[in-house]
Amino acid sequence: MAWASRADLAEAAAVVLTLENQVGKVYDLTGDTVWTLSDLAAEVAAQSGTPLTYTDLPTEQYRQILGGAGSPEHIVELIVDADVAISQGTLDYVTGDLSALLGRPTTPMSAGVAQALQS
Repeated sequence: MAWASRADLAEAAAVVLTLENQVGKVYDLTGDTVWTLSDLAAEVAAQSGTPLTYTDLPTEQYRQILGGAGSPEHIVELIVDADVAISQGTLDYVTGDLSALLGRPTTPMSAGVAQALQS
């Protein structure tokens, strides 16, 4: 997926609110780089010094874990369907809308991980 930080998204929202002639305009806000959950795990591991890997669960096992945690069935199905779609590449694209609104490149995933680890 093309990760984008909350700070970048908030900044873009503020920019849009200050622009004129925005009625009917639609922005598809993505980061500048597509990455995988394995990439994220590797970045967290590298920055934290703690071994970490991402394991993609089989759909039925994922469904059972969510249901076993007490999630209502319709919520389980919503989450599983969304995650399956993501794993099939639904969010594997970059639009450039976010960086255009910001007037700069989007925050790299590595910077977002560093900030999260400091929290």
